[in-house]
Amino acid sequence: MQIAERSEEVQGITFQNERVAPPSDLYMTRMDALFITSYNSAVGITIQVRYTFLRVDGVVIVGVLDTHTPNTDRSGVTTVQPLGEGYLLSACVFLGSGTSRRGQTYVQVGVARGVAAARLVHRIIMQGYVGTAINLAWPGNRLEQPREGSGYTRAVTGTNPAPGVEINEVVPTGATWRLTTVRVALTSSATVATRRPLLQLNRAGATVLSVPHPQTQLASLTRIYNWALGMALAVTVTTDSNITGLPIDMYLAAGDGFSTATEAIQAGDDYAAPSYSVEEYIEP
Repeated sequence: MQIAERSEEVQGITFQNERVAPPSDLYMTRMDALFITSYNSAVGITIQVRYTFLRVDGVVIVGVLDTHTPNTDRSGVTTVQPLGEGYLLSACVFLGSGTSRRGQTYVQVGVARGVAAARLVHRIIMQGYVGTAINLAWPGNRLEQPREGSGYTRAVTGTNPAPGVEINEVVPTGATWRLTTVRVALTSSATVATRRPLLQLNRAGATVLSVPHPQTQLASLTRIYNWALGMALAVTVTTDSNITGLPIDMYLAAGDGFSTATEAIQAGDDYAAPSYSVEEYIEP
């Protein structure tokens, strides 16, 4: 079956060439610049910001900001680049090289007036984590806060204290930790005493919670003690290794941490370096 088409009824589409509404609400003057600030703990990465920019002469530019290399100690570093006068149409952020997981590399992208240290930031367009296959784009993305979603799961080997000294671990600058597991080994001296390890969670220099281990230890023994999220008060795994629970969603900021406080500890009692896992977030 064929349907006849009357040519006089077919209409083409036309576009207005004058007094056209702006294609974007982000107008940049010659005094404005696009910037990216990063806070990062990954090693060996670079970040790229690519953008589409409509100049005042009507030419659309697809460009790349100067390569941005983050610090690796979670401190902030900024790259600023003026684009000229016109409308920013779109922008995206992704890794240029290296590998980073969610929770390691947090960025903010926006527009500032001026390029010197006294620049005035007047608009943030992207904010959140970037990493391997984790990108940001504008328009479209919302501004993500550092502790939203999942963080970076780290396995840490702590500091080995001297005999008779308790374990003490501190959250590094620029990070927030959610403690998930702790494993410590204690070798008791020949001095007769009944030891009981306690795990202390410390915040702002004060102990906010003590989690005593249900098991105790006599002289001349080596025992392993575990604390973990989701576990019951006491679970005996073997004669030499036991596990107990941790509070859920206990977040520790930079300078906070955890330590042991052992009942009846003796001068010759020796803790090995603790092993623990945390969910880590960047905290700008």
